[in-house]
Amino acid sequence: MQAKRFIEQHFTVLNGWVSAGILHNDNDGYYPASYDTREEAIDAIRGFFAKIQRQIDAGEREAEDVYALEEFRILDSVTGELIDFEVSRDGEIVPVRIPYAC
Repeated sequence: MQAKRFIEQHFTVLNGWVSAGILHNDNDGYYPASYDTREEAIDAIRGFFAKIQRQIDAGEREAEDVYALEEFRILDSVTGELIDFEVSRDGEIVPVRIPYAC
């Protein structure tokens, strides 16, 4: 599977910035999540945080057991640009600005 233009990434202490999502299909097996458009990549991260919020609301996850928004970024693999985006946390829209480009 050829990577698409926009890559969802997560910062890890051991490996730095890595692909945040893994997708699967019968033809290609497992491969890093990437998207054709900036909006698809942003929607994927928003969906991830919305799922976490639903788990907190349902009592399946502690409110303190969450990822920091700054641990995620979207990279435009063509231009190298880091994409700013917003997600909802506790009912508020929170802007995510990438503070560094490791």
